[in-house]
Amino acid sequence: VHQYTDDLEYAQDCYYKLAFEGYRVCRDEAHLYAFCDILHFEMLKEIFAEAGWTVWKTPIIWSKGSTGHSPRPEYGPKRTYEAILFANKGSKRIEKLGSDVIISQSVYSGDKLHAAEKPKELLATLAGWSFLPGSHLLDPFCGSGSLFPAIHSLGITAVGIELDEKNVGIARDQ
Repeated sequence: VHQYTDDLEYAQDCYYKLAFEGYRVCRDEAHLYAFCDILHFEMLKEIFAEAGWTVWKTPIIWSKGSTGHSPRPEYGPKRTYEAILFANKGSKRIEKLGSDVIISQSVYSGDKLHAAEKPKELLATLAGWSFLPGSHLLDPFCGSGSLFPAIHSLGITAVGIELDEKNVGIARDQ
């Protein structure tokens, strides 16, 4: 269960702000990873490109293993993957080459601190592709802060932004 608005209109507004404000506040050379529904990937590519980002033309796919979402299980399969939009500001090179399909088991629902929590291993993988020790990272939708312990051993510093006060407290404890 989550406490945030979960509809397409609100999501579009958040992505639009992320694209334009993110481009404004990031260094001249920066990477961006945005988790999204595969059904909205093309629309998001256009938003981020309009903001000035160079968007990788296909998504990175996070394969969650056997866990997934099935809104109508009696009519079709569950979706066990999520899309990740990758974008570049300037000409920032990657630090490590990885596959466009990442297999990382989703956080078990009984262990989740936030409804959209991502596994630490996945976040560490993505951070390792783009950041060196001493780098600074911004997570503008940090939720319960699973990014912080994920990047600690990589020597990366992060700043998180979160609206939900309960999650702010959880993130601070990470």
